[in-house]
Amino acid sequence: MIEQIVSDFSINYAWHYECQKNVSNSAEEDINSGLCDLFAEEVKKHHPQTIIHYDEDIDHYYCEIDGKFYDAENPQGVTNKEEMVFLGKVQSAEGSIK
Repeated sequence: MIEQIVSDFSINYAWHYECQKNVSNSAEEDINSGLCDLFAEEVKKHHPQTIIHYDEDIDHYYCEIDGKFYDAENPQGVTNKEEMVFLGKVQSAEGSIK
């Protein structure tokens, strides 16, 4: 469902990733590292029932569809926000700073 949107989005915004850094991450990481708001809007275009959430603590937009949470790194959706890959990375980074 969301996998095709990730694929299409990463192709359409490839120019952005190339301008932003010398070493590319995966397409999913690139989307979640600066384009998550645009990606969430793209998901909503394809799935109008999408609820877009913004988490100020981690500066991240993600989607909710039928009770599951989605972003570029979670295209299959997860049932709990805490299971999201991006959130885990932020928490790991914060833990390594302390």
